[in-house]
Amino acid sequence: MASQRIEDELELLKVRHPDLEFVEEGLWVKLPGINLPQGWSPGGVDILFQFKSGYPQEVFYGFFTPTGMLINEVTPQNYTNVAEAQPPFPGTTWAFFSGNPDPWQPKAEIQSGSNVLTWVQSIHARFMEKL
Repeated sequence: MASQRIEDELELLKVRHPDLEFVEEGLWVKLPGINLPQGWSPGGVDILFQFKSGYPQEVFYGFFTPTGMLINEVTPQNYTNVAEAQPPFPGTTWAFFSGNPDPWQPKAEIQSGSNVLTWVQSIHARFMEKL
């Protein structure tokens, strides 16, 4: 069951991603149809990630996309084309980008510290890095 903190943070995330999907078993989030910057192939993907059971003290680690991601026709760094563990969203095979948000400084008041929106912004920033 999602904690009140996670439920509150999902509401915050829905302001920017109203079509997000949440699977309570395993605390999975799917952000469908995220447009990526020029150079990425494909140009739009679904992004998946998971809240850890000790969230927010236990930080996010990595995120999933469909397989076959390329940046300027090269395989991205810190990327596994077929993730060892597959998320519970059927219909595709998922790849994994490793990494975590840095710095991570959650506060009792959600919007005054690191939160799920901070994590999603770090994912977007990673796609802007280009390599």
